Formats: sequence, structure tokens, C-alpha cells
Amino acid sequence: MTPSEDMLPAPVADLLIATVRAEKAATGARRRVAFAVTRYLFAGAAANGVSLAAVATLLGRGSVYNRAGIDGIVLAEEFSALSGIPLDRIKGWDDAGILPAVTTDAAHRTGYPASALIRALLMTRNSPASEPDHHVDAPAVRRSDHGVPVP
Repeated sequence: MTPSEDMLPAPVADLLIATVRAEKAATGARRRVAFAVTRYLFAGAAANGVSLAAVATLLGRGSVYNRAGIDGIVLAEEFSALSGIPLDRIKGWDDAGILPAVTTDAAHRTGYPASALIRALLMTRNSPASEPDHHVDAPAVRRSDHGVPVP
């Protein structure tokens, strides 16, 4: 494999780990929604060039490939809870034109395509505005394209 096939940016890895944990913890009707959100985020990651092989290795799941077929709608509130990004920051991505207009899916859920949310996450990951407020004054840490700190 080439390095680009193995690329799994840290923010995406963290998001997918949190998503799978939330899916495992969900029960009843919420579990079906969590399962769908996991599928959507797998597909959204793949649409942004993230290697599904790297995701499967990270999560220890072969089902990643079968579940990554639909780039569905994810509510901003769900993405906020899973990513740890404040909801007002996600709304700021919309205001700045980083995200497309909100969309309503067949299940009447209004949100953004998973691929657009992950693209915004990747676009803003190194900007001070994308960091939680308590980290803004911290010294900047340079990172490689793979999310690893560099001297």
C-alpha cells in the first residue's frame, strides 16, 4: 500500500472511535439511528480519501467495507456530540460556506451530508478556530499530514 492509502487523520480516527462507542452503548430505536450514523460517517470518511483499510484496522472491524455505502445526513447535534466540536462552531462552518445548506432526508432528519462534515473537520483541524476555547492560548503544535506532531 502507498502512504496515501494508509492515511487516517487523527480527528477522523477520534470521531470514528467515538461513533462506534456510541453505537455499542445505544439501545432500542436509538441503536438503529446510531448504526445509520456510523454507516454515514464511514462513507463520509471514504469520500474524503480516508482509507477504509486503515479504519478497519483502527476499529478491529471488517464490516467497515460493507457499511460504508451511504453518505447520509448527520444532525449537527450528533456530530457535535461525537466529535467534541461545539455546536456553534459547526454552525459557523455553515455560515462561512464550508458546509452546504442543511438537507432533510427521507426520515425527516435535517442535517448535513457526513462527507461535508468530515471535509469541514479536515479543513479546519489546524486552525485556531477549530480548537476548543481552552486550547486557543496554547502554543501551536505543528503536525504532519498524518496528524503526527513534528518538531
